[in-house]
Amino acid sequence: MQLPPNNGASFVSDIANNNGKMVCDGSFKFGRSSLAFLSISKENFIGTNIVPGRIEDQSAYRGELGGILGSLVTMKILCKQFGVTHGTVTIGVDCEGALTCYF
Repeated sequence: MQLPPNNGASFVSDIANNNGKMVCDGSFKFGRSSLAFLSISKENFIGTNIVPGRIEDQSAYRGELGGILGSLVTMKILCKQFGVTHGTVTIGVDCEGALTCYF
């Protein structure tokens, strides 16, 4: 993951102001579940990953859950770094669809 120049401060500020937004998407290709997530703030950042686990356990659903988990873990790390203990975040799933429906 590559954070913006302000290390995620704009996104954490949005969370503290009850306006945090993220979208995520999972996929299944070549026998592996993968994911991506994107913050929606003044300075966006993107995270991607391959979901660990046995090949027989991989699926698009697992990729979606991995995207949600990646979003939550990233938010927790950033909130801890900036000392934010309260706020809200809306997480949209299915990236492009979430962008048009929720944001």
